[in-house]
Amino acid sequence: MDVASREFGTFDLVVFSASLLLTFLVGGYYAYKARRDDSVANYYFGNRKIPPIPLGLSLAVTYISALTMIGIPTETYTYGMINIWHMTGTLIPSVFVCIYFIPLYYRLQLSTIYEYLEIRFNRKCRMFSSAAEIINAVCGLRHSSENVLNE
Repeated sequence: MDVASREFGTFDLVVFSASLLLTFLVGGYYAYKARRDDSVANYYFGNRKIPPIPLGLSLAVTYISALTMIGIPTETYTYGMINIWHMTGTLIPSVFVCIYFIPLYYRLQLSTIYEYLEIRFNRKCRMFSSAAEIINAVCGLRHSSENVLNE
């Protein structure tokens, strides 16, 4: 296979199609399995009965977007291996969250960090942190779109 080729080859199509099919089958299986349960708990949490592997894959796919998959190699190519510090800075807190916070949320039956902040502190803390995250997301989206448009 020519390394410099920019075409989507047969192997690429097979891998892409297989990943889409697998995603469809896993989602379809769990949707069929819970077709009679229309509760919010089932919709958001699968009644907390989803096995760890599909749950972990779902979290990973949610966290690592397509933009990230395209952007990280591009930034590494442009700016060099300095980007490794960003990955390290993301990995360490992720391990901490998996070990300490996810079990806490599970025990307390929480769905967001904001619910925890309200329980631990007060409603004002929840509202402030929620507003700060919204502002952060909007500014980050603005910054990303400016970078794309400037290229």
